[in-house]
Amino acid sequence: GTKLVNDNTTAKEVGDEAIFHFNRGFNVVVDRDRARALSYLERNTDCNIVISDDGLQHTSLRRDFEIVVEDANRNFGNQLFLPAGPLRDNIWKTKKVDLFIYSGRRETNDNFFELEPESWVNLETGDTYQIDEYPFGRTANVICGIANPNRFLRTLNNLKINFDYRLFPDHHYFSKKDLAFDFERPLLTTEKDAARMGDNVNPEKESSGCQFYIVQGKVYTEEELTLDINALYGGVRRLLQEDEYSVMREKFIEAQNDPEETQRLAISLSSICEEKYG
Repeated sequence: GTKLVNDNTTAKEVGDEAIFHFNRGFNVVVDRDRARALSYLERNTDCNIVISDDGLQHTSLRRDFEIVVEDANRNFGNQLFLPAGPLRDNIWKTKKVDLFIYSGRRETNDNFFELEPESWVNLETGDTYQIDEYPFGRTANVICGIANPNRFLRTLNNLKINFDYRLFPDHHYFSKKDLAFDFERPLLTTEKDAARMGDNVNPEKESSGCQFYIVQGKVYTEEELTLDINALYGGVRRLLQEDEYSVMREKFIEAQNDPEETQRLAISLSSICEEKYG
C-alpha cells in the first residue's frame, strides 16, 4: 500500500533511506507502485517536484527528467543484471537519459559530484557542530552498516580520528549489543545507519550517558570542488616560512585531483597555523 512517512514511522516499516530523506525535511511516500505514490503526493501534499529513487525502470511512472548516478569506483561492476551483478537496466540507457553523473571522481571523467563531511550532529540533543570542531574529541567507536563502509572509514581517517569499528551488512537493524564496545567512547555512525538505531538512540528516553554522533555530508559538484590554487598559495605563503611553504605547496599540487586528500591537507594546514599563531 501507500505510506506517507511521519514522525512515528520506523525504518522497519519503510526502510532507512525513506527515514533519511524525511529527516532532511522532505515529504516522503513509500509504495511499490511508483505511479500510485506519485498520484498520492500530488493529491495530499503541496510539493511540485517529485524525485523517485531507483525509478528509471518503472516504465509506468511518468517523468520529465531522467538521471542516472553511478559509483565511480564500481563503474557498473561486472555489467550483469541483479542478482548476478549491480544492473537494474541496460547500460545503453545511460545514453538516453537527461543526465548521467558519477558519484566520486574518475581520472577520465569530469562529470561527477563528491559527498564531503560538513558537520557532526549529536543524536540525543540535536546539537550541530562544524566538521572541524570535534565536539567528542579525536577518539571514538564507529558503527557502520552501509553498502560501502570503507568510504566512511576513509573519511574518518582523513579527519584524523582514532577509532575502533564494527561493520555490519547493508540495511542491518542494530541492537543494543551491536553498540557495545570493550572501551566506552563516543559513538560515530552515518545518517543512514542512525535511521536503523530505533530506540537505542532516543532523546525522549533517559540518556544512555554515551555521546552519539552522526556525520552529515554535503554534495559538491565538480565546479565547487575546483580550487583557486593561486589564492590558496598566496594565503599559505603569508603564514609559513619558505621551506614550509614549498613543502605544503607541492602536497597541494599533488592532491588537487583528490578531494579527500585536499581536505586532509587543509586540516593539517589549519593545525600548523593554529600552533604558530593561536
